[in-house]
Amino acid sequence: MRARNLKPGFFKNEELADIEAPWGRLLFAGLWCLADREGRLEDRPRRIKAEVFPYDEKMPSIEKMLSLLAAKQFIVRYLVDGKKYIQINKFKDHQNPHNTERRSTVPPPNIHCDLTVNPPLSNGEYLADSLNHESGIMNHESGIMNPENGASPPPPEGGNGDARRQPPAYTCECFEISEEYLEEICLKFPLLPRDYLLKAFFPRMRDWCLDNRKGKHLKKFDSQGKLRNPRSCFANWLRNEDPIKA
Repeated sequence: MRARNLKPGFFKNEELADIEAPWGRLLFAGLWCLADREGRLEDRPRRIKAEVFPYDEKMPSIEKMLSLLAAKQFIVRYLVDGKKYIQINKFKDHQNPHNTERRSTVPPPNIHCDLTVNPPLSNGEYLADSLNHESGIMNHESGIMNPENGASPPPPEGGNGDARRQPPAYTCECFEISEEYLEEICLKFPLLPRDYLLKAFFPRMRDWCLDNRKGKHLKKFDSQGKLRNPRSCFANWLRNEDPIKA
């Protein structure tokens, strides 16, 4: 493992705190120390556990925590020539590897590699918050962009250079659920199966919206009758739906 910089703002991020606290924070810090000078490492959960948590037996799944870190865009998990790797986002902006540190032998992620975890939408809405919520544009402790500054990664391109938008997993008159957001829900609420969400939960939420978009909940909807902030509404509904969190 290598010595890396870790500043106080690291501990203030709410998105990071939601990942199996406090294990998610410890794992993310450990990844910085395992990564090479480019912020890359092999995606080998068992080895990562042995390096970061050598004395801990009762703890959450490393695979699950890595998936959540990827879903919140703290890291990218990708595949090159059949081998799995991890890239820590914005690593080089905030680390100063020693000049004697060996060059990376891990291939970088690019548009030709396969992601092993679907990333969030590229509109900035689902990006991880800055690790320091008091900073305005960029978290200088981690390099993760704040969603509110409007910054977003470039959309994926097809062979003709045009952005290709993936069809939604569920859509109705009142809201739309992307495949990325559905994946995020399934990771955060593992006791709510995908089929149940698509065939029971979302249709029930649609019925609720149709019944309430002209009543006392009018402010939740825009002029076209669509939910203004579906994620905020679903967050409460999903917690009540989950048998453990309820």
